[in-house]
Amino acid sequence: MGGSAFKFLPTTAFPRLPPPLYQSQKARFLRAIQGLYVHVLVPHEGPEKESHGDIDFLVCTPRDGNDGAVDVPHQIMQEALGALHVVPMEGNRTSNFAVPIGQEDRHYFASSINSEDGPEDLYYQVDVHYPHPPHPTIVLSTSYDEIADFFGLDMGRWHAGFKTHPEIFDWVASSRFFDPSYFRSGLQKVKPERAMYFQFTRWAESLERRNGTADEVVSRRREQVREEALVRFNRKEEVAAYYRQYNCRQMLKEAWNGHRVSQWTGLGERWKAVKQVMDGVREANGGNEGLARIIEVEGEEGIRQRVMNVFDRLGLKAS
Repeated sequence: MGGSAFKFLPTTAFPRLPPPLYQSQKARFLRAIQGLYVHVLVPHEGPEKESHGDIDFLVCTPRDGNDGAVDVPHQIMQEALGALHVVPMEGNRTSNFAVPIGQEDRHYFASSINSEDGPEDLYYQVDVHYPHPPHPTIVLSTSYDEIADFFGLDMGRWHAGFKTHPEIFDWVASSRFFDPSYFRSGLQKVKPERAMYFQFTRWAESLERRNGTADEVVSRRREQVREEALVRFNRKEEVAAYYRQYNCRQMLKEAWNGHRVSQWTGLGERWKAVKQVMDGVREANGGNEGLARIIEVEGEEGIRQRVMNVFDRLGLKAS
C-alpha cells in the first residue's frame, strides 16, 4: 500500500490499485509528465502482481531548461498531475505526490469506502525520482545487448518476457556474476511487503552456496569485475582522468582557502586583506582551473609560493 511518505494522511487513504486502474492511471500521469520532461521512464512491474501501490516514474532533462535548471519546479509538477498534496525532495531524491482518486474510479474501492473505518478521501501516490547524483556517471554502454553480454545474460530470453517470478529468478541466476550467498547478510532486512524481492532472497538462500565469499574475497572480486568492465567498454582512461581531476580538486580545496592563506601570510583575521591576496593569486594564475593545474604538478607548495609572491607584491604586512 502506498502513502508511507504522507505522515499526515492515513495509509488507508492510499488503496492498492487493481491492474486495470493502475495501467490507465499510469498512462494518464505518463502523458502529463512527458509534457514537462524529455526523458520519462516507468520501471517494469513484476509479473503475477494482483495489485499495485505507488505509481513510479524516473525523469531527466526538463523540456523548458533554458535557465539551466535540472528539475521542473515541484509546483508545476503538482499542477500537471493534479496533486492535492506533495512531499518535495531536492536533488537526487524521490518526490511524492498525492492525487485525488476521482468519483468515476471510486467503485474499485467500494468495500473500503463503505466500511466504518474507511477514509473519506482516496489518493493515488505518484513518486517522481530525479536521478542526477552529485558525481558524474561514467556511461559504460547504452546498448542493453552489450551490457547483458558482459553479465552473461541472454537478452533473447529477456525480450521474450517472463510469466512467473521463478522464470525471472532463473534468468538472473544465469549471470556469470550471480552468487546466492551475497543475499545472506541482508535477508532479515527485506520487508515481506516487497513481495517479489523477498521471494527472490528466499529463493537465493535455498540455492547451494558457492565457496569463497569472505569479505576480502567479495571486495577483491568486485574490484576485478570493475577493472574488467572498464577495459571491456574502453572507459579505463576516462575514469583515470576523472580521478586525477577529482583528487586535484580535493587537494585544491584543502590548500586553497582563506584560513590557509591567513596562516601562510600571517594576516590573521584581516579577511579583507586575505581576500585581496586570493583575488590576486587567481588573477595571476588563470583562476581556479590554473590553480588546480599547479596543485597537480607542484603540490601545495606551489600554491603557497604564489600566495607569498602576491602578498609581497601588494606590500602587505603580517599582523
